[in-house]
Amino acid sequence: MWWQWLIFTLIIIAIPYGLYNIKKLAIKRVKPTKEQESKGNQRFFVLCLFYWLCDFFYMTFIINNLTWRFILGGLIMVIVFYNLSKAFISGNKVFSFGLIQDFIVGISLTVYLIYIIPNKELQDIIIPIIAAVYGGLLTLVGVAWTIKSNNKDRKADLERIENERKEEERKKFIPFLRLDLPEKAIGAVNTHFGQGLDFDKKQDLEKLSNNKFYCYKINDFSVKNLSRECIIIESIVVDGEERIFNGDKLVESGKSTWVKTTENWLVNSANILKSIKLKCKDLIGNSYFLNCKFEYDYPHGFYQVETEIEGITYKGWNIEYSVSRIDLPELLQEQ
Repeated sequence: MWWQWLIFTLIIIAIPYGLYNIKKLAIKRVKPTKEQESKGNQRFFVLCLFYWLCDFFYMTFIINNLTWRFILGGLIMVIVFYNLSKAFISGNKVFSFGLIQDFIVGISLTVYLIYIIPNKELQDIIIPIIAAVYGGLLTLVGVAWTIKSNNKDRKADLERIENERKEEERKKFIPFLRLDLPEKAIGAVNTHFGQGLDFDKKQDLEKLSNNKFYCYKINDFSVKNLSRECIIIESIVVDGEERIFNGDKLVESGKSTWVKTTENWLVNSANILKSIKLKCKDLIGNSYFLNCKFEYDYPHGFYQVETEIEGITYKGWNIEYSVSRIDLPELLQEQ
């Protein structure tokens, strides 16, 4: 009838339109990469062909052609069970609705095609063959799934063993430091702190609490490399601000070096220092923080400086910080 052909035509047109809108909705919130967009276009084309194939299977009911019904139905079954087998043995996450759809279509189509076989004797022959094929298919999928699972476990074991090996290797190069006598230092690393707060800048003055500031310096100290291998002293991190060292940054095992920071310069700060850390690197590329315990002193008495800017009085204190201990290294990253 004409209305059946109308339905057939409308489905042909609706399939790409519907799939396009689903694709558009899927990428609405996420901007895909070129590779994802290419795979999406391939998936769109494949699904169009599959649903068109299903529509042509519907056409066999219009023209009442049993031969083409078996041909197209069998082709749909092959595609469906191929997708199911691939989904089960694949390592990717699969959309559950698609699996359920394929499973229902595959079983229903199998039962229907067996049911419409006109010859009863042929039916009796086909049923055990189909059952054997399905049983073999399920067995193959089960075996493939087991192999895949074993490979996954084996890969995880290999990764664990490799990580353990890397960890053991890393431990051989961990940079350990301790304070040493100044006269034993044979090199030096140094950096420049600058003046800190600039009282000519309004934004710096706004950082002060109750118009108080501090003028500090960090006394030079000597460190000894207790590690088995050479280490690299890269920088010093004061209250989260990193300053890169210059000079003899490579320190041999058992050797000592000076760490020079502010030297004789006073650095203006809005707050008392809360943390001093050394950043070191081993010879295989791992970086570490070594927290420095420190003490402070007011060398010339408690109250030190008073200055007036635009009618506002600012009070400051001179503070000297001395490193008293270096803690164990803390791993930052592994290369």
